[in-house]
Amino acid sequence: MKTFPLKLILPIIILAVFITNTPAQDYTTWGLPEGAIARLGKGEITGNVSFSPDGTRLAVASSIGIWIYDVRPGQETEHDLLTGHTRDVTALAFSPDGSILASGGRDETVRLWDAVTGKQISMFKGQNEDVTALAFSPDGNMLAGGHENWFESVAQVKLWHIQTKELLTTFQGHTKRISSLAFSPDRKTLVSGSMDRTVRLWNIETGMHISTLKEHQQYISDVVYSPDGKTLTTVSPRDRVLQWNTNTLKYDTTLFKRIGTVDSVTFSTDGKTIAVTDLAYIKLFDAETGKRKAVFSGPKNIISSVAFSPDGNTLVTADTDNLIWLWNTRTAKFRTTIKGHMSRVTCLTFAPDGNTIASGSWYGQGFLWDALTGKHKAILKEQDRYINSIAYSPDGSTIATSSWDEIIRLWEGRTRVFQTHNRKWKTERIHHSKEIKTLVYSPDSNTIATGDVEGTICLWNAQTGKKNVSLIAHNEKVNSVAFSPDGRTLVSASDDGTVRLWDVHSQEIIASPGGHDNQATSVAFSPDGSIIASVGNDKMIKLWDVSKQKQTIVINTTQAQLSSVAFSSDGNMVVSGSGDDKVEVWHTQTGKHIASLKGHNAWVTDVEFSPISNTIASGSYDGTILLWKLR
Repeated sequence: MKTFPLKLILPIIILAVFITNTPAQDYTTWGLPEGAIARLGKGEITGNVSFSPDGTRLAVASSIGIWIYDVRPGQETEHDLLTGHTRDVTALAFSPDGSILASGGRDETVRLWDAVTGKQISMFKGQNEDVTALAFSPDGNMLAGGHENWFESVAQVKLWHIQTKELLTTFQGHTKRISSLAFSPDRKTLVSGSMDRTVRLWNIETGMHISTLKEHQQYISDVVYSPDGKTLTTVSPRDRVLQWNTNTLKYDTTLFKRIGTVDSVTFSTDGKTIAVTDLAYIKLFDAETGKRKAVFSGPKNIISSVAFSPDGNTLVTADTDNLIWLWNTRTAKFRTTIKGHMSRVTCLTFAPDGNTIASGSWYGQGFLWDALTGKHKAILKEQDRYINSIAYSPDGSTIATSSWDEIIRLWEGRTRVFQTHNRKWKTERIHHSKEIKTLVYSPDSNTIATGDVEGTICLWNAQTGKKNVSLIAHNEKVNSVAFSPDGRTLVSASDDGTVRLWDVHSQEIIASPGGHDNQATSVAFSPDGSIIASVGNDKMIKLWDVSKQKQTIVINTTQAQLSSVAFSSDGNMVVSGSGDDKVEVWHTQTGKHIASLKGHNAWVTDVEFSPISNTIASGSYDGTILLWKLR
């Protein structure tokens, strides 16, 4: 009987298993933490992307795990989500035969996954060290990892044996983050590039340092061996690209002088083509002559990662807008995008009917989600970086957003045409020369209240954009404002620690019932207007009786840096989010703890109850919104 080498059989087996076992369930429910019913968004892209050796799968490092995509032409779809890391996944690498996927993260672990089943095989644990780069040896027997302890300004390379899980050696010398690793094709040398502006070469057999290349003036983003091992290419963004003769360790700049500015570089598998990125452009060059083959200019944002498929026919890029782009290298044509990843969730709100969730993100995009199915509906574009507040008008007709660019934008809230805003105005610099931190609609939809970083509250006519009044409210940043249900009272919370109540008609302070020992970060009225809830960085939730202007309950939590608070629709519960990734639920009458909702991998920035049910939405810097159903 004729036999075939394992290297030929394995990719076929992997492909067959992936095809037959593709999950049928909706990806919004994959890998959910206990108690969660859906996940909106796929998390932020936090590391590199990596093709499987057969080119059919793409692994993407994210803040919530590793997404595996089917990238066969015409069949692009989500395949799996590998969860286990408790912080951002920052580095990925497939073994040469495609049987193992290695991942590293900010949870200080390196994990090995079975590329067929998606099951975790083993884990290597560091000591207070983020994993910043990974690379397999050409024979697949060793894995190199870049580890950084930024508390101690120490970075080192660790070399592990895959089968025995033994730590073979540790290479020390770098002082800052290791950004890239590469094995020489003959498996004798390991090269590392670092944020300390140096490239170091290590002898794998002896564990000794060979040489340090110090010619770059800026940090090193990439180190790449040519397939024949004769040339080492090192990249320093906005500095230069150097090609080193690996025998003499002398460099040449001729090729890349013709190419121009480079952010990152990668070789095709056959070594004949070089792909370089320059901000939002991808350029392909002949590796020998330096002649340009093609230019791709699809992304509007800076490209953060680029890779060739093994056959060289596809190029994949990930950009800072969390979009993944697939390109046909033969035709130089855009193929498709993979969507759903987003940057840090900074704020969120339910539509008045409870059917839609609107969220804002760190890089200035707003997202609309179906609150029932979890599916993405639309994007609110044209924002500058960082949307810090988002609100529906009570009649549901309009969505208002504010961002670092000091602009309030209004969007049509009922139709699904959200590609352009329908109105916007520039806030007057005399009062909003700095960032608008928070905004909210009045119950009659006629007024928008804003708070800024200088401690000022402004009331705006929601129809005309004309400012009605400015209130010199606090000594420091206004973090949160809320109208009472009858619209007569406004409450505000500030970095100065105070909570203040305002008469909307007279614009006078009604009361300053107290505050928090540290920053007061969020306030909310109960649905009947009788209670105010406030949270601060003193780890306390305080409930205030509005009519008596008196504090009634103090809840001492273990949550660090409380960021948000909201009432349930019946007023019997409050939910709080915090900087230690937690969501907690409390009873408003007794202050007793009801539930802990754990599942985010980063700071919880906003929490809201649905207006029609006990569903809670929590947004996080991990780039996701989790929906929780209280039983």
